[in-house]
Amino acid sequence: MAVARAVVVEPQLLLFDEPLSNLDAKLRVQMRAELSRLQKQLAITTVYVTHDQEEAMAISDRIAVMRQGTVAQLGTAVDLYRAPRSAFVAQFIGRVNLVESRVLGVSGGRVDVEVWGSPLSVVADDACTKGQSIFLVMRPESITLVPENAKPPEGEATAVGIVRSRTFLGEKVEYTVEVAGTSLHAVTYDPARRGVAEVGSRVRVSCDAASIRPLAAEPGS
Repeated sequence: MAVARAVVVEPQLLLFDEPLSNLDAKLRVQMRAELSRLQKQLAITTVYVTHDQEEAMAISDRIAVMRQGTVAQLGTAVDLYRAPRSAFVAQFIGRVNLVESRVLGVSGGRVDVEVWGSPLSVVADDACTKGQSIFLVMRPESITLVPENAKPPEGEATAVGIVRSRTFLGEKVEYTVEVAGTSLHAVTYDPARRGVAEVGSRVRVSCDAASIRPLAAEPGS
C-alpha cells in the first residue's frame, strides 16, 4: 500500500529502507522479484538500503558498499563480487577466503605470489610491489576438493588439508577445511555426482589462478 501511494504521484526517486527485513525467507525472495519488476516497469530511479548482500545483488543495477559513512566501492554486483577493491568489500559481498600471502615479483599486469608455500602467478588489478604483504581472494565456489593422493593440477594454488565440518544443503555441500593452520571455506555443487568428503578426511584443495585476486593487506588486518 505504501508503494502504491508513493508511485501515484509519479516521483523522480524512490527510497526503500530495508522493506523486506521482517519477512520470512521464501516471501522475501518473492517480494524482491516483484519490487524489481515494478521498478523496471515504472522506470523510476530507486535507492534501496539493505544489509542483505544476496538481496542487493539480486535486484540492483549498481551497488554502493558503504563504510563509516563513505562509499567503499561502487559498481555492478559482478564487479564487486569478482573484483573487490578492498578486503572489507570482499568480505561484505558474499562469503570469501582471504589467504595471507606476499608478493615475490611483479611482471606487467601479473604478480608472482606465495600460496601455501608454493609460487603462483596471478592477475593484479592494482599496483603491487615486491615483498608487499597481501591477501589472496578465493571464493568458496572456486575451491575444489579431491582425494589427497590426486595429482596436483598445474596453474592452481593447491595444498592438502583436513575436512573439519560439512553441511549438506541439497544441491550443494559447504565445507570448512583446515589448510596450513587456517580455515578455508569451500562449496561443491551436485554432490550426487561429485561425491561427499567425510569430516576428518584428508583432501587436496585447489583454486585456479584465474579465480584468485590479490588485495593489499589493510592496516590492522
